[in-house]
Amino acid sequence: MKAKQTHNRTYIKKMLCIGASLLCLMPVKPALAQTVTNTYDTEIEANYVQALKDMTEEIATITTRAIFAIGTFFDAEHQLDTQRDYQRLVAQTHKDYHPGEQMCQFGTFIRSVARSEEKTTLDKQALNRQLMVVYNNQDGAVTERGSEIDLISRIEDFKTAYCDPADNNGGLNLMCDSGGASDKERTNKDIDFARTVASNLTLDLDYEVDAATPDEKDIYTLARHLYWPEPFEPKDEKSVERYGSLYQAVRADIAKRNVAHNSFTNIVAEKSASKVGSGADSGWNFMKALMRDFGLNDTDTHKTMGNYPSYYAQMDVLTKKIYQNPDFYTNLYDKPVNLKRNSAAMEAIKLMQSRDLYKASLRREMLLSMMVEEQVAKRIDAIDTDLNR
Repeated sequence: MKAKQTHNRTYIKKMLCIGASLLCLMPVKPALAQTVTNTYDTEIEANYVQALKDMTEEIATITTRAIFAIGTFFDAEHQLDTQRDYQRLVAQTHKDYHPGEQMCQFGTFIRSVARSEEKTTLDKQALNRQLMVVYNNQDGAVTERGSEIDLISRIEDFKTAYCDPADNNGGLNLMCDSGGASDKERTNKDIDFARTVASNLTLDLDYEVDAATPDEKDIYTLARHLYWPEPFEPKDEKSVERYGSLYQAVRADIAKRNVAHNSFTNIVAEKSASKVGSGADSGWNFMKALMRDFGLNDTDTHKTMGNYPSYYAQMDVLTKKIYQNPDFYTNLYDKPVNLKRNSAAMEAIKLMQSRDLYKASLRREMLLSMMVEEQVAKRIDAIDTDLNR
């Protein structure tokens, strides 16, 4: 700023010197005719004093005009600087506050993730409740009378829903009524974890409705085979009072199996279908649209992700499939501010995934601690036996 003021002062001085030089080159104005005697003083007054007055007036006039022109230049400079600053700020605003396509994609995809995660918690509790009812031989459960009704029910269910006549080298042909399972896609799903759970991104589970879907029946039957294949026989109240320690051991066994099936119910719940939602409210509608970029039609997409993609399917898109799309990398050629926004969104998704991994680690730690406790319990029982001899 000081350098600029010094330059302006130098410019004004140069203009004044140029004006004075031009006036010196002007011819001296001749003296007016006078009737008085042409004396020496009169000649000086007429030829020099008056000329100096005229020169002074001319210099004042020219200087005033020069200063006006310089002031005009200053005004123009300030005006142009102001316009340039406004234009720069407008351009910067458009640059900083114009969201990119990738940022909008993150925003639309994540809309229904929170609701789907909440449904995951409720579905896990519902499935856990179903299994605990069977474990405890509660009134109204298929295990209410122990294996008496439960075994018959499971065999009949196997014949109509899961039996494959070709199994056991054709040995099940006679056991399978009417050619085995009515739906051939469900054969052996009661014992096949990969087909029933692992290979699916979304399972048709809705525990708010009384009517059970085929996926719900398959999951329930598979869980029974894995964690509670044979129920305890019911005991009367007197037997429980007489064998109290044995009853406590039974309850401890039920608790351990509950820990064992906790991971199973969590995996199943994460893959349970989301609630029905409109296109504007459900991010998974936009996720399914993304699959068209991979060459999948809507029918293939529904088979892969389900009609209402689960929390697991949505996280699969957010953490993996979105980065397999070439458009993601072309959209990185964007404004620096948008890149920072995208980085923040990706970091948020990473935190969500890390949270899921943390919960999985807690379940794994709980399972390992239970296994260690089982091994220690065997040694404790052996020591107690030796001490009681």
